[in-house]
Amino acid sequence: MSRTAGVYMLLPKHAAALDLFRGDPALAEHLRNGGADLVARETAGREAGASFAFAIEDKGAVVGLCRLGGIGKGAAREVAVYVAPASRRKGYATFAVGMLLDLAFRNLQLEEVRTRAADDAVARVLARCGLRRDAGEHAVTKERWREALDAPALGRLHPALRRILDAERAAGNEVAESSLDWPEPGSVLVRLKHPFRMAHEVPAGVTYAEPKDPHWWKAEYSAGSPRHVLAH
Repeated sequence: MSRTAGVYMLLPKHAAALDLFRGDPALAEHLRNGGADLVARETAGREAGASFAFAIEDKGAVVGLCRLGGIGKGAAREVAVYVAPASRRKGYATFAVGMLLDLAFRNLQLEEVRTRAADDAVARVLARCGLRRDAGEHAVTKERWREALDAPALGRLHPALRRILDAERAAGNEVAESSLDWPEPGSVLVRLKHPFRMAHEVPAGVTYAEPKDPHWWKAEYSAGSPRHVLAH
């Protein structure tokens, strides 16, 4: 997939591009009254908090659509994605579903996403994004999504910091975010949701500091070079 690709809120400016998809049977029912009608319906759904639809774009061209719908009572019950035939097998669908899950769990603070796959191709995309088969549907909880998201960073975290992290999680703390290759290539950052809940003995090779920077975090354990950081 091109680095220029993005997912953007579906707006009236996308209506003309949507009309180009009317001949595809997969969208025929949704576009029976044209792109402008679809945009209007999705705008109403967004304003009601029931659904969020997006255009998948690359270099300014609309290559597909995606939608998180059926939102209510802490869950979303629809994940839909469509990519135009000429743009398939390039990673757009997987990228779009990943963004929908990020919206569901990080922004909307939902606890679960479940959906029925429109076809086998969509089912494969859902599986790649961590949704497991469950009672004829595909589903993922916020906890399982977070675990999958953090697995690469936690797997590389400095062993001494990992022991501190494990103790914090056992005490009820949670990972809020993680990243690789920042602040430098090879670095690992794990930030906790709550302040450190225990007074940890600082192992050899580990540094404890309290930068108390309002733009970053209040305290950290760090080790290694490239630098690994466990912070809150």
